[in-house]
Amino acid sequence: MKKILNYIIFCLLLLNDSFAQEIQHYDWHLKDSVKLGKNAVWSVDILQNIYVSDAGVVNKYDSTKTLKFSQSIKSLGELSDLIVINTMKLVYFSDEQQILCYMDNTLAQNEDCIRLGDRDIISATTVAKSDRSNKVWVFDDINSRLLLIDTESENVAPFIIENVRSIIGEGNVAQMIESGGRLYLNCPSSGVFIFDLYGALVGRLDDRAVRALSADQTGVYLLLNDHEIKYKSITYEDPVNVSLPISNVQDLKVSGSLVYLKSGDFVYKYSLEKSN
Repeated sequence: MKKILNYIIFCLLLLNDSFAQEIQHYDWHLKDSVKLGKNAVWSVDILQNIYVSDAGVVNKYDSTKTLKFSQSIKSLGELSDLIVINTMKLVYFSDEQQILCYMDNTLAQNEDCIRLGDRDIISATTVAKSDRSNKVWVFDDINSRLLLIDTESENVAPFIIENVRSIIGEGNVAQMIESGGRLYLNCPSSGVFIFDLYGALVGRLDDRAVRALSADQTGVYLLLNDHEIKYKSITYEDPVNVSLPISNVQDLKVSGSLVYLKSGDFVYKYSLEKSN
């Protein structure tokens, strides 16, 4: 309950114009850290499990850093992203193989992989989970389309946003996240684009070279540089900037009441708590 309360206080402060003054009364508290490989891909879930993929192996660590499961994925091709659908299901995406594969909570492959070419997706470069059950967003770069595909049946027609390049311009889509009824696209050369779930562009943040995004039901978090994030609420106009407790941050993820920061070869787990 204390963590939940602290998180609620944090969100309220973020939505308050006086956040910059009030933040001095709150401290970042380091909870734990997990060592990664140099080229590792990582993700987290709401139960504080951390998933790390490196050198053809996926490992799952629980909230105490205990290695729970390990699975070789070398036969599936080089991993591009590892997405947590929920605590019982992960999505493995290989840009190289153009496939989506699914793992259960023990990291066992529990379904046949989806070959994206069979869904008329020619060049998938980025994927993201959807809050809608059994759905995954895919950016088809060559065809300039965003598709929301059903992962359980190829007979269900995908929802498609056509001609995306006319909106976001050229350059790569580095990351996508859906949360709070919004789909966020991080395009480092042109900004962060915000779509509603009907495919309409509802906002844009003119921040270039954003290193990473995270989002929750209240808004989106942008890693601007190696020591600072910007928070943009869904309901309030003015964003706020927050200094991070460490420097050289390359990635972040917000999950529940916790903030995970990747710096060097480690992921650090923090909470934000009121000063004594």
